[in-house]
Amino acid sequence: MNPLPFSRYKKVNAVALLFTTLISCSGFSFVRDREPDKSHVHINDANSLQNATVKKTAFHPRPGVASAIAAQIQNVAFAIVLQRKDDLYVGIATRDGKNLTPLLEHQIMTTVQSSVPTAQHILISTDKTLVNHFQIFSSSFLHGNTSGSDLILSDIERVFPHPK
Repeated sequence: MNPLPFSRYKKVNAVALLFTTLISCSGFSFVRDREPDKSHVHINDANSLQNATVKKTAFHPRPGVASAIAAQIQNVAFAIVLQRKDDLYVGIATRDGKNLTPLLEHQIMTTVQSSVPTAQHILISTDKTLVNHFQIFSSSFLHGNTSGSDLILSDIERVFPHPK
């Protein structure tokens, strides 16, 4: 095997130097993968919810309404309902894993209105993070623990930017 002539080494080094310079000038860097889906459920959110600031938000879980939704509507696998004043926030998980359809929304609205006729606003979401935080908050509340409601408020503002 013959070694490369000296001029070839110069060309290879020049090309390598050129590529390195172009890559470094372009701002390219290796970063860890980021989850593009904002609805990714993080398992360790319980700690951040427990350590969050507790604000007086008057959120109360409504397990009876949630169980009525899950029992009466076939495509709902799981429901969680929080009430704040006359507003009801409903988080659901569908059996088929799909998002909220107009028919499903109508069925949920009808069920909630029959259970809580005084509700002025009913906001429904299938956002996994929101449902997870609602579930953690509800469980903590029902067990007498205090948990941070500012995380719930930020979730509500993220999912429902302009409430009705």
